Amino acid sequence: MHDIGIYSMGMLMNIIIRNINPNEEKSKLKIEKKLKKIKSDCFWRKGEWKGLYIKWNQIEHH
Repeated sequence: MHDIGIYSMGMLMNIIIRNINPNEEKSKLKIEKKLKKIKSDCFWRKGEWKGLYIKWNQIEHH
């Protein structure tokens, strides 16, 4: 994963975790449920970004 992927994942997790208590017993399941909602639209390690028509590793941060 390139630097933009790491940055993007951090931003995404900040939004997801905002309303989840990490100390709650089911926090991991809640996070996984939210990530599954966007799974088909995200290509962090392989594939091609829909609508952008570029491979997963061609997005760069300049």
